[in-house]
Amino acid sequence: MAVRYCSALFRLGSTAKSNNSEAKANLFKGWAVATNPIDQIDDGATKIAYVRWIPEHSDVLIARIIGATPLFDFVDLDAFRGQDGPALRRELTQASEREPVRYRRILLQKILALRSSGVKAVVLTLDWTAPLREIVFACRSVGITTILVPHESVFSTPDTYYVQKRRKTNAPMTDYVLCWGGLQEQIFLNRGYPSDRLIKVGSPKLDFDVTYEPILSNSQYREIFGLGEGGKIIVFAMQPMDNYDSKRSAREDQARAISDVLAYCEERGHQLVVRTPPSRDEVIPTFLSQKLNSSPNIAVDIAGEYVLTPEETIAHADLVVSVNSTMLFEARLMGKPSIGMRYIDLPSIWSEAGIPMVLSRLEFSMVADKALAADGGSVPKASEWAEAQFSNPDFGFDGKSLLRIRDKLEAIVKAPGAPLALDVRGFANPAVGPVFYPSSVVVTDGLLQQYGAETLQSILQVEAVFKAATPYNAAAGDLFVGSPETLTVEFEKMRKSLGRPLRVLDDSEIAARAEKLAPAPERED
Repeated sequence: MAVRYCSALFRLGSTAKSNNSEAKANLFKGWAVATNPIDQIDDGATKIAYVRWIPEHSDVLIARIIGATPLFDFVDLDAFRGQDGPALRRELTQASEREPVRYRRILLQKILALRSSGVKAVVLTLDWTAPLREIVFACRSVGITTILVPHESVFSTPDTYYVQKRRKTNAPMTDYVLCWGGLQEQIFLNRGYPSDRLIKVGSPKLDFDVTYEPILSNSQYREIFGLGEGGKIIVFAMQPMDNYDSKRSAREDQARAISDVLAYCEERGHQLVVRTPPSRDEVIPTFLSQKLNSSPNIAVDIAGEYVLTPEETIAHADLVVSVNSTMLFEARLMGKPSIGMRYIDLPSIWSEAGIPMVLSRLEFSMVADKALAADGGSVPKASEWAEAQFSNPDFGFDGKSLLRIRDKLEAIVKAPGAPLALDVRGFANPAVGPVFYPSSVVVTDGLLQQYGAETLQSILQVEAVFKAATPYNAAAGDLFVGSPETLTVEFEKMRKSLGRPLRVLDDSEIAARAEKLAPAPERED
């Protein structure tokens, strides 16, 4: 059958260099949503705002939370539109990074209107990317509590999870995090998030798999995708591969894996359904597209035009295959075998869950034959390791994570507690209350000139230090850091324009730390 692919998505205006006034205006053209007086009507109801991002990922989670929480009125933060496509998300990110002061003003106007209408909290499904991080800062400025409910757990390895490469952001800054389980909890704790604001609720994504019942018959499923009646159905879940060091190389490896699975299906008479990544990135190279289009054993479900949900897709699969998608584990929860195509030289967390990993076409053929055999045995249930990492061992995958999220949201809105404080580790007069230690900070020119960036990273125990020379650089840090001797009017103006908190450190304490880090002088013979 012919395979259709998603064409280039909508584009905004020009994104030329920001020193051109017209280009600056174009950065905001098309996506910014104006605030309307209707947005400020307070009808007395307690409201929670939510932030849209990727429809097939974060927005699905938001919809499920809304459905499980009837006590509150949920309203769209609605500060921007068009973020459903990757091209628009990139342009929105560019606008928020290159013109963060203007972007902040747009957010403040919208968020203040929401506060006037009775909004008490804002729910996000991620905050490591610039447009959403700035929402958290804007909410801090007007006294609105922020809550993170992650839409995804670890993608490949803990080191690459929840990381923004340029800014070195690596942990949430929301006032609360309702995380899945032990894996997310440990990652965020190690990166400076306070333990008393981390609450394990289980995974609404995985819980949905456990309780899911298909709506289609197998013949209806085959008819929708134009698949033949014979053979088994193998689903390949693609990924954007954007969390690997070389995205291009990783996508090529993924394409090679699909090519090998397609060859297997053609040899055995099986049917292959390829599901493109929810991010809507175009990840199918030309050589693979030609192979897919020429094969009668293939159907492609395209992000942005998905015919079926991931749960319905898995429910009708006889085998689920991917390089590293969460769908490998979701299949296990739904009683389906799965195989990881470890064509990229990186470890996979799914091997810990008992999912077989293969390195070649021959190895895949052998493992797939066994998994699809009539006498291949039943699929093992989720292990204790998986329950501890992606849920809470006290309740495992019990299908009730949304109810726990509902209860926690109600409790937080009723008694929000103090806002999260930001600080650097180990200095005198630390911040009071729940404290977050960010991975990137902005420092004064005086400190940079005196100690240098590398030494300051060690002194402050951070991943990156930035100068306040431009809004683009200054917005990369979550906390501004200076000393009485190095603070300037320009530094303070930049900080206030971005809504960043300030930590003033004692000059002598900084010097003492620097002295401890200095190498010992060489002894003369």
